[in-house]
Amino acid sequence: MRLVNLCRHKTAGWDGFIFVDDNGAVQITNGVYTWSPTPQRMEALEMVAAVDTQRILAYMADRPELEPVAALLQRELPDSRQDVEYLSMIVL
Repeated sequence: MRLVNLCRHKTAGWDGFIFVDDNGAVQITNGVYTWSPTPQRMEALEMVAAVDTQRILAYMADRPELEPVAALLQRELPDSRQDVEYLSMIVL
């Protein structure tokens, strides 16, 4: 599992992040919900350099199934540009 990028929803304004799970599937989460990336979902996201990690972790606290994902967010955060090319190859 690895964190790919930090993001913000352009219209709803929530902070989130994109990660690759242990099965190699790319996922988007804001801590409340988790989605598979679609072209429409990706278009709605802006890649950012920082997010409100404490808010996302607070949302995840009530979801034990997301503990491994929350652990990703507590590690060193990625450079927001590092995996853009990788992500575009997976999603598109």
